[in-house]
Amino acid sequence: MLHEEVSFGSTGLPHSTEPQVTDSRIHYHALLTSHHIASPTKRRLMQQWSSDLGITGFAKVGYPGIIYAEGRQESVEEFVANIKAMQWLALRVRFIEPTELNDSVGSRSGRWLELQKIGEVLEQMRKRDRESLITDLGIGRSSKQ
Repeated sequence: MLHEEVSFGSTGLPHSTEPQVTDSRIHYHALLTSHHIASPTKRRLMQQWSSDLGITGFAKVGYPGIIYAEGRQESVEEFVANIKAMQWLALRVRFIEPTELNDSVGSRSGRWLELQKIGEVLEQMRKRDRESLITDLGIGRSSKQ
């Protein structure tokens, strides 16, 4: 007779010892903010990690620092973990969450961008229909005002 091996977790409830499978088709996005992004090393590493992990998005350099990343769940989570492992002044992970795959210009470009101005950030987020994610933080003004 075939059966699944079961163990008991800290809650006392049984759980499978089968490895958890993540669905690589689920699209995730993450938004991080920092006091600033100036370090050429950090900028170069974000570019490299985005390429290695298949992440699209951008980093807004200078003050304030804004990082937005899209990709497969495990890629986005690894990208954010890599960023958090560096030394930052006031780095904040605003969210890492699933999102509907958006067929927008920004998502299709498959590139990592480095932006200089808040207006460029708003433009990129507008292309993704996600401008409010930035303006709700009090950064920039919505084009709908």
